[in-house]
Amino acid sequence: MNYVVNLHVEVNDDKAVAVASLECPSESFEGNGWAKIGRSDVKGHIAGDLAAARALRSVEAQLMEHVHEHIDRCTGDS
Repeated sequence: MNYVVNLHVEVNDDKAVAVASLECPSESFEGNGWAKIGRSDVKGHIAGDLAAARALRSVEAQLMEHVHEHIDRCTGDS
């Protein structure tokens, strides 16, 4: 099985924006994240990292919900 993860981060003057996507055999998920660039974050690296983490966390939450719903259906716990 193949799972494909894509993560794109764009850093602007005042914020970083990230989009993460995950293609699974059962479904695809997409999450977004952003972060303001702090004064000491001259190149926006920390804001980019934070935006990426938030986008990935969104994908993780969606994947976990999908898996739990499937487990509940299979076990009759819905």
